[in-house]
Amino acid sequence: MKAIDKTQRYWLQTLFLDEGDEYTIVKDDGTTTSKIHTFSSSSDIQGELLDIIANCFPYMFSVLNMKIEYALHTNVENMPHFHFELYAKISEKFYLVSIIGDIENINIKENSAILRYPGAMEYIKKSITYISDKTKKAFS
Repeated sequence: MKAIDKTQRYWLQTLFLDEGDEYTIVKDDGTTTSKIHTFSSSSDIQGELLDIIANCFPYMFSVLNMKIEYALHTNVENMPHFHFELYAKISEKFYLVSIIGDIENINIKENSAILRYPGAMEYIKKSITYISDKTKKAFS
């Protein structure tokens, strides 16, 4: 995954056409504004464009009917304190959606990052249920 420069701003422009919508990503670095990508379907999404959409416009994945798979990892590096990491897998690339300090009490910052990705919160809820069920079975 290529890091997106936080000093640059990206805009998404939509052109509504009878034969299908066309989207343009515009980059503004403070001194110049330029069109950098134009696309109309999920087959056009790859490389840098995929990175920009994942980091700036993740809701576009549902607009373009792109498949997103989620993975929730437990980071136990600093035991007894640990955290979860939610990743989105899109076109064989993984993107960090959010680091979650307490999976049972997601804070505002974590919640806003998670809600940017379509279906991510539902995945977390299913994961919490699964973890809870497995924990009960292990200790009963």
